[in-house]
Amino acid sequence: MGRSPNLPKVVGMEGSITLAGHLVGVEQLMLWTIRQRDEVMKVVDICTKANIEYARALIDAGAEVIVPCDPTASPELMSPKDFASIAKPKLKELAHAIRINGAISVLHIFGGVQKIIKDMAETGFDALSIEEKVDIIAAKEAVGSRPALVGNISAAKTLLTGTPEQIKAE
Repeated sequence: MGRSPNLPKVVGMEGSITLAGHLVGVEQLMLWTIRQRDEVMKVVDICTKANIEYARALIDAGAEVIVPCDPTASPELMSPKDFASIAKPKLKELAHAIRINGAISVLHIFGGVQKIIKDMAETGFDALSIEEKVDIIAAKEAVGSRPALVGNISAAKTLLTGTPEQIKAE
């Protein structure tokens, strides 16, 4: 496969909550949200600073679209209340840093994000990547015209084994 100069250079990275979970353990991080909030804030702040520096380096190296993926921030693990008070402010910082450094930002949080979609939209990312579990019409109603919504197609099924017509239909 050759390179195509017409395609954007898209780079994925771990989001701050997921990175924090890698550093201290996801179970420990979730327990801290209940018992030691100050510890959560410390580690998530460190991870956000690292992510901002990493995003800058990616952009300096030619990345045009930065996609933080943050599965640990999903409502399946983190409560919507904790998402709003812990993850959302840090995602705002990251989205702002990506924007001022000249790239497009797309936030992806795995799973059924209906309970946090409005908070996700308020982080300032250019687009939200959502999975097929999310009702696209309800999501669009919740976020309005910005950010753009992308995805909502089964990656494990339709994108992997489907025909172009099946992908378009989904």
